[in-house]
Amino acid sequence: MHGLTESQDTFYHFEPNLRKALQEVGLTNIAFIYPVAREGFSSVVSLYVDHIFKEIKKQVGDAPVHLIGYSQGGLVAGYLEKKHGDELNIVSSTYISTPFRGVGAIKATQSEVKEFSRNASGALEKLANSQGLDRQKICKEMQRNQMLLSVIRTLLLPFTKGLGALKPDNNQDLLDDIRKGSPKIPHLIIGSYVSFGDIFDISPEAAKILDWHYAKLLKKDISPNFTPEDNSMKNDTMVPFPSQLARRGSIDDINLAGIKDSGSEIPGPKGCENTTYYVLPKTAHAWNLPIIDGNLYIQKNSRPILASPQVASVVAAFLSKQIWKADD
Repeated sequence: MHGLTESQDTFYHFEPNLRKALQEVGLTNIAFIYPVAREGFSSVVSLYVDHIFKEIKKQVGDAPVHLIGYSQGGLVAGYLEKKHGDELNIVSSTYISTPFRGVGAIKATQSEVKEFSRNASGALEKLANSQGLDRQKICKEMQRNQMLLSVIRTLLLPFTKGLGALKPDNNQDLLDDIRKGSPKIPHLIIGSYVSFGDIFDISPEAAKILDWHYAKLLKKDISPNFTPEDNSMKNDTMVPFPSQLARRGSIDDINLAGIKDSGSEIPGPKGCENTTYYVLPKTAHAWNLPIIDGNLYIQKNSRPILASPQVASVVAAFLSKQIWKADD
């Protein structure tokens, strides 16, 4: 078992739940290896893939390997499979809330941030009041964060490959591979989305306004014809939903009808039969909202997606299926 995560701290919350879920399906003889796949802005993909490959090879040799990547760690896992899939005995790959198509907010301009603050002003006021914060300070924090990203993007991008990997369309060479899956390596892609109303004590009206305008900030390829109800506008507070599902702007071939609050499994569409999707509503990406304000801590679903026992059960069921299939 090889877990790839954004940080050891993040995976720390997930491992106990995954171990328990694996035991429940009869899998106990599994070793966990989780090298850190992000250190500030200077990591991910090109800097870590070869390093992690050597570490896996050194520790497990030709033993079966299951890749699990959360967020940026999923990009590392994807490139690891793409570059070293023939040299490792990879049995399966699991991607959780991975920004395959990037996060558009990285490219957002100061004017777009100000437009968000202006269009969502009343809803932001209610959000700030629910947290005991000041709306104007939140708006200034957003502008400060975006200015910092702009400086990094403009001046330091050659030295910030981790950030570069999150720019929209920087991972085009991965998309078709991930969607279709290797004939030998099945994929599980877990995508999540959440409404501001699910995680903060605000009115449905305010939540709808924040959902729509925040999604516009996260997605850079939005058609003017999209409506606030469009599924392509869903996000998990950090990563747009189509990006998590290795999709471009549209997710028309993913049937979201009947998705329940507890989540649902969706078979891959035609041409992607070796990929299984699991859609998890009402689940946030992390503890807070760093793109808006790092002081905005989620109230309701206050644990990161990786800490969820439900996610662990989904992953364990998928892994057990691949392990038993390999044994046959």
